Amino acid sequence: YSGMQKKISEFNTAATTNNQLNSTEMKEIKSLIDVLQKTSFYHTSMVTSQMIGVLYKIVELWNEEQIFPALDLIRICLTHPEGLKILCSGGTDTLKLFEKMGQLLINGRFSSQMIALKFFSNALFYLESRECVVPV
Repeated sequence: YSGMQKKISEFNTAATTNNQLNSTEMKEIKSLIDVLQKTSFYHTSMVTSQMIGVLYKIVELWNEEQIFPALDLIRICLTHPEGLKILCSGGTDTLKLFEKMGQLLINGRFSSQMIALKFFSNALFYLESRECVVPV
């Protein structure tokens, strides 16, 4: 997890000023990582829409070579009950994310394809997320 945070920080520093995360958004990333790495506390911890929103921003604004840590965090969010609810809320950002993952699976670099494959594997694991991916 610390490697993902380090990479996001590194890529954020290299990003153009318009695409950089601000200090509040970087704190959201740190908070999200703190929540996700404590799996035994998933039943009492919270993933917020603000945390997920920062990941959406990265995926939307950064280059494919730079988004892999955010994609991996999104994939892991699917294993957290609150993260799952937010990611399967059906909003515009959620639809864009699933579309982006599909595009990466088909046309992305090998590393992006692997993360997208893991994302869909996690998304199909729980009934709630299965209905999000493949509506009944």
